[in-house]
Amino acid sequence: MDLRSVTFIDCGGLAALCRARRRALSRGGSLRLVVDDPRVLRILRLTHLSRAFEVRDSLPATSAMTMKGLSQPFPVAQSAG
Repeated sequence: MDLRSVTFIDCGGLAALCRARRRALSRGGSLRLVVDDPRVLRILRLTHLSRAFEVRDSLPATSAMTMKGLSQPFPVAQSAG
């Protein structure tokens, strides 16, 4: 989840992240956080959530390309006509 534009997070935001993580784990997945704001990183560390999530400071190159629309993660259906 890209949280680079987040500059503040409270208990409601932390709870939402925990619910999303729990849902991902229950379906055999995981949730990675991309965080570059030092205040948000500090809150994640203080609450020990930085141990529960994989936290990165940037997106991998392929994810960044997908987000910019340079490649599509899924085939796009073409309309007939």
